[in-house]
Amino acid sequence: MAAGGRDVAIDGLPEMPHKLESMEGPGQTNWVIKGRVLMGAHPYTVSTTELVRNLTDILSAGVTTFVCLQAEMPSPMVSAAHPAVGGTPGVTSASGAVVTARPYFEDAKIVQQHGNFPHKGPLSFVHLPIPENAGGVVDDEELVPFLLNLVSFLKAGEVLYLHCSDGNGRSGTVAALLLGLAYELSSSQALDELQRYRNSRPGTAGQAPDTHEQKMQVHRLLGDESLRAALASAPSQRSIDTVKIVEADVDAIHAKIRSALSRRGASTVKALGRLFKIMDDDRGKSLSPAEFFKGMHDIGAGLSKMEVDLLFNFYDANGDGEVSFDEFLRGVRGKMNERRTKLVHDAFHTLDTDNSGVIDIDDIARFYNARSHPDVMAGKKTETEVLNMFLETFDVQHRDRRVTIEEFEDYYTGVSASIDDDNYFQLMMWNAWPLSARKGGAGSAAGAESTAMGARALAG
Repeated sequence: MAAGGRDVAIDGLPEMPHKLESMEGPGQTNWVIKGRVLMGAHPYTVSTTELVRNLTDILSAGVTTFVCLQAEMPSPMVSAAHPAVGGTPGVTSASGAVVTARPYFEDAKIVQQHGNFPHKGPLSFVHLPIPENAGGVVDDEELVPFLLNLVSFLKAGEVLYLHCSDGNGRSGTVAALLLGLAYELSSSQALDELQRYRNSRPGTAGQAPDTHEQKMQVHRLLGDESLRAALASAPSQRSIDTVKIVEADVDAIHAKIRSALSRRGASTVKALGRLFKIMDDDRGKSLSPAEFFKGMHDIGAGLSKMEVDLLFNFYDANGDGEVSFDEFLRGVRGKMNERRTKLVHDAFHTLDTDNSGVIDIDDIARFYNARSHPDVMAGKKTETEVLNMFLETFDVQHRDRRVTIEEFEDYYTGVSASIDDDNYFQLMMWNAWPLSARKGGAGSAAGAESTAMGARALAG
């Protein structure tokens, strides 16, 4: 039993603290569930120095998963192929909020690598974009599944850091709900307890949650017995595994879209380009959420609104609240086939002379030939521009200027999306990298035949 005679409803959580026990967390944070759920502001305040200090404090608490509740930072997921991204000031996100939040997840991983923290495994980032306006809430139907995911993470032993901009309103809503579910508290008890915990936080005082709409959502959901019943069936699941689940959902949605596109005869780059122009009602060369939703409905894929929203966020790789043609093309075309993947791996291993699994950006610059890149062939970019773009892709993400095979493959997945013909892709790879000496390369009979086929495809 928890303190005060309340049961601990989630296995592995500590009992509720005594009324006089401080819930102050490291730095300017407070505990919601001691040792398991920490709450505070967005880690960035006024400088990179402050960011590093705040991340150090958060990681010192053993945090494994950052839980972002800001619509100002539209990052649907984090994986090897889709790293966490933050917003760009002044850009309108899919939710209608102005994107102002600074990305920090890559910084958190760097701080973890250079420090000695309780959690030494991979960090995770999960995101529910709640707007600041309209009372700072999302629909119950959107919040409940996210909340149950957080319960699953707690059952798996994770330590969460909940944050919004100032760590009060949106964070307070989710924190109060977790607290009420974890200890079988009424909504009023959960709100009172959470405010006491919030008062333990050093620095500026605040109300958590702080709007009428947020408090009413806590009362409504904690008064719903079906939510409490769902708590028992929530599986024990690590947050890092949810990325795989989301990607599996996206794969299933893509299967519906590709089937619909196949029925319409829209599978080539040219045909997809025509479809994109039809969807782009305002001719802005990108799709707004409304244009994307209408386009998905028009192709007859039979997607629900939730599926379309998930897909939009998945396609919107740079988080600017719009889907460009390149993002659309890459999303619809999906992963490279086995033949293309092998060519990309061959190129990587050619550069990875010591078999370390990483290559240096300087080696890429020395060997890379951009002459056959699709943008160069189409006259859109010069060879130098493509080379610089190629290098910047990795240099932006990696301060140590080293590239893994997963990152190398991810780059070529984007290039592959704009190429219909496998032989042309092969020709491009042979021309870009010194692969002719490898088995099946351009020097072999098979390679010569494929090169000729690729040349014909290019000419056609």
